[in-house]
Amino acid sequence: MHSFNTPFHTFLKYSPSLQKLTYFVLFNVCFNPSILTAQLTGKVTDAKGEPLPSANIYIEGTTRGTSANTEGYYSLDLEKGTYRIVYQSIGYKKKIISIKIDGKTIKNIDLENTDIELSEFVVKSNAEDPAYAIIRKAIEMRKVYRDQAPAYSCDVYIKGVQKIVDAPKKFLGQDMGDMGGTLDTVSRSGILYLSETISKYFVDGNKKKEELVSSKVSGSDNGFGFNRASLFDFSFYDNSMDIGRQILSPIADNALTYYRYHLVGTFKDDQGNTVNKIEVLPKRKEDPTWAGYIYIVDNQWNIYSSDLYVTGKSIQQPILDSLFVRQTHVQVDKTWRLFSQVVDFKLKIFALKIKGDFTGVYSNYNLTPQYEKRFFSNETFKATRGKDDNNLSKWDTLRPIPLTLEEKNDYIKKDSLQKVRQSKVYIDSVEQKNNKFKFMKLLTGYTYSDAWNRQSFSVASPLSTFTFNAVQGGSIALNMTYSKRFGERFTPFKQSFSVTPSVSYGFAEKKMRASVGTNYSFNRFNNAQIKLECGQKVQQYNDENPVTIMAGEIQSLYYKRHFFQIYDKKYAKLTYSQELINGLNALLSFETAQRSALSVNTQYSVIKKGEIYNSNIPENIYNPTGINWAGLENAHILKMGLTWVPAQKYSTYPDYKEIEGSDYPTFSILYKKALKIGQNSVDYDAVQLKIEKENIRIGIAGYSEIKAQYGSFLSKKAIQFIDYNHFNGNQTIFSTPINFMNGFLNLPYYKFSNPNSYFMAHWQHHLEGFIFNKIPLVRKLGFKEVVRVAYLNTPDLKNYVEMGLGIDNIGWGLFRFIRADVNWTYLNGKFDAKPDFMIGIKVLN
Repeated sequence: MHSFNTPFHTFLKYSPSLQKLTYFVLFNVCFNPSILTAQLTGKVTDAKGEPLPSANIYIEGTTRGTSANTEGYYSLDLEKGTYRIVYQSIGYKKKIISIKIDGKTIKNIDLENTDIELSEFVVKSNAEDPAYAIIRKAIEMRKVYRDQAPAYSCDVYIKGVQKIVDAPKKFLGQDMGDMGGTLDTVSRSGILYLSETISKYFVDGNKKKEELVSSKVSGSDNGFGFNRASLFDFSFYDNSMDIGRQILSPIADNALTYYRYHLVGTFKDDQGNTVNKIEVLPKRKEDPTWAGYIYIVDNQWNIYSSDLYVTGKSIQQPILDSLFVRQTHVQVDKTWRLFSQVVDFKLKIFALKIKGDFTGVYSNYNLTPQYEKRFFSNETFKATRGKDDNNLSKWDTLRPIPLTLEEKNDYIKKDSLQKVRQSKVYIDSVEQKNNKFKFMKLLTGYTYSDAWNRQSFSVASPLSTFTFNAVQGGSIALNMTYSKRFGERFTPFKQSFSVTPSVSYGFAEKKMRASVGTNYSFNRFNNAQIKLECGQKVQQYNDENPVTIMAGEIQSLYYKRHFFQIYDKKYAKLTYSQELINGLNALLSFETAQRSALSVNTQYSVIKKGEIYNSNIPENIYNPTGINWAGLENAHILKMGLTWVPAQKYSTYPDYKEIEGSDYPTFSILYKKALKIGQNSVDYDAVQLKIEKENIRIGIAGYSEIKAQYGSFLSKKAIQFIDYNHFNGNQTIFSTPINFMNGFLNLPYYKFSNPNSYFMAHWQHHLEGFIFNKIPLVRKLGFKEVVRVAYLNTPDLKNYVEMGLGIDNIGWGLFRFIRADVNWTYLNGKFDAKPDFMIGIKVLN
């Protein structure tokens, strides 16, 4: 910290009494704002005295204001003076009152229901509701209002609250207790999450940037929650809004195809504008559409306010009951700007019922900001940790929405509990109980945790490691992990280290193998990490492991087909990777290995006991008589790779960087060099190029994924089958996620592996129910349709094409893990009209 030697500092240094007095005055000025400002407080209710949550209170003609909390109470800090204060709530008459504020001024307001002049429209044959003409005008003006103020800045306050409203005393036979102090054990309810943030939000067209000013999370010193203005930047002027799925706006270009409208009536606002209240009704409940009310200003055709909701069923989110978005716009310098927004939702996760809301207040708009040339960058969000961000007294001077009594108590309780639970005495007492060894943990696995020193040691359950294949027979392993994290306690770690030793034994081959891996991550801003592995293990010929352990076991034990083809590897490998500059990642690794063939050692099978397993040597057109291992057992392989994500967006936190993706594809190149070191070693050069892009959104019609890849050997003086170009295939009725975008559903595992070159491409489009939702009865199932095409070209395979249709999201409730596919193939100029059917479980990835 810089030292300033000014006359004022020198004077304070030698005047102790005056110094104390000065500090006392400065403290009160900073932490008692009533000295410099006055405060307007009160409660907003309806005509019956019921509170109006989220009612808006602001100075007329500005966006300086606040919103009422869930109990109707509000608080607004102002300088002393006389103001015209606007009180407004959706569905109620706006009140504008001149108030002189001197010190703390209390003003309770009751709002009357809006005098809506009900529409006299009578439904007749071939008649059209007047709402349609209004909506058509709003659609025409949609882009005008969307782009009305392309550049602006504002302050954003967001309060997020998530509450458990009904929790059982027991779940799956386990006592729920108080869930770490969250639940009131009598009412079985309590606040799960409470956070407040204040941000500066900057926009210039599609360029956006957010700077976090202050943040507080109940019961957490970390201080960073989910309250980000950029995450809640919803606009019904866009054709659709992304809330886990694209949801069509009621005034989208094609909205008339999906919505019905009814003009409820009209009313006059304080400016003399006629406002139309229009009921929005989805034509099909299963479409990703809104329902509720939208208010459109007559003749101007802009959105006055909105009160819309979407159901979990319509966006195929089984845990979601409903999600409401309520927005209020105010006029600022002849433009309409968002003043307040409430996003609230209801969830049901098994037996837990959760209700939450995120309330935002947007103020201090600058509609003519002058941004410097490089003000916007790929950093879209930046957070710093203030020393007093968790200070409740500070937040009493910052928040525009008063806390409810329940919220105040939650802060006090959880902040107090946090101090207790972060003490060494408490942590040691809890871990002494949890670390106690019991005999059953020999089977279920055991973990020893030392949270105070941020380290742990665990041994996996032996039952989870037992596998079967034709080479090893039954195999069991002892897998252990030691991990250590570095940095300040109770904050995100800055560095981490782990060691993972493993010992396995194959009963049929009567052989034990051991290996160990270490990983040291030392920079979470550029993800720099170094890995070292060594030992002996079995490895599939294709190192992308196209055959899952479970699929291999099923094929062996029930069909006596040996697809889990493996070799023995004694190796040591060193890998270093990091991000060089934003979006450009580098990989460097060197592996030295001695590789040898393995044979089938058991003929055990549950069903087909009389048959014999196929060989452990993969079938390949380049090696029709089998793989020749002679003279090429050793490999010393250097890999160098670069991956580039253009214009990669990211967020910066005090201890780490969080990647947010890019609008552009990802490009990568990988070069492999097998070094000729000593005798019997492979010697070649190979290169691989790849371009891929996920989540290419096409409105409510779903999203696509694309990938194209080329590989070739630049030289191949001495090459072994293991080093060929392999392609992820499938010879079972089971599919796994690796096949859809990085492999094939009907291609034999190794038959077309080649030592030359290849090109392959994949395209998959998820329609997310776009077609099924239009079919009666079918739309109630909640299934999602998928279309895919995969292509492969090699010198011998020529043109191989797979075309498939899939049904995803099969299941019930929260358990929708199943996907079924039907697939057709085109090979060597012939189209196989007979489809192949397969089924997969997503968690098998």
